[in-house]
Amino acid sequence: DKRLKTNVQHKGQFNGVNFYSWDWNDEGKRVANPAQPTFGVMADELQKTHPQHVSRGEDGYLQVHYADLMRELVEAA
Repeated sequence: DKRLKTNVQHKGQFNGVNFYSWDWNDEGKRVANPAQPTFGVMADELQKTHPQHVSRGEDGYLQVHYADLMRELVEAA
């Protein structure tokens, strides 16, 4: 969820999906697992093109199901 991130930088695109790097903001550090990467997609953006890979967690923030997304992107390549 972009509300949890700061210093967002576009790093590229693969099969029409944008990838970014970021730092967690204070709320992100509180909510996110510290082992979570700081590279990936923006859930709100992905929700428009691949809604099947995005859900809203109990905390109200959007979450990406990366394993399914990556499988779909690789199969489409």
